Amino acid sequence: MSIKKATAILFAFLFTLSAYSQDIFYGVINSKGEEVIPFGKYHYIFPSECGKTYPVRNVNDLYGAIDFSGNEVIPFEYTSSPFFYRNYLM
Repeated sequence: MSIKKATAILFAFLFTLSAYSQDIFYGVINSKGEEVIPFGKYHYIFPSECGKTYPVRNVNDLYGAIDFSGNEVIPFEYTSSPFFYRNYLM
């Protein structure tokens, strides 16, 4: 998928990945512009502090975390964002 309506870069490429927004949804692309985590599932993807997961907000406005492959590692059942600091969940 080519990104035609990317509106904002959230953060610089970390580990060759970067999050972009398309309309009101976010996804993650690699340095070649290929989708790693598809657009349309998450309202926001936060920059990764620990380099292994992304804290995200889903379409139901619940927070959880996914890894760089898009696998859920913290369930989407929280009303505020998990915060990572030096590989620890705060």
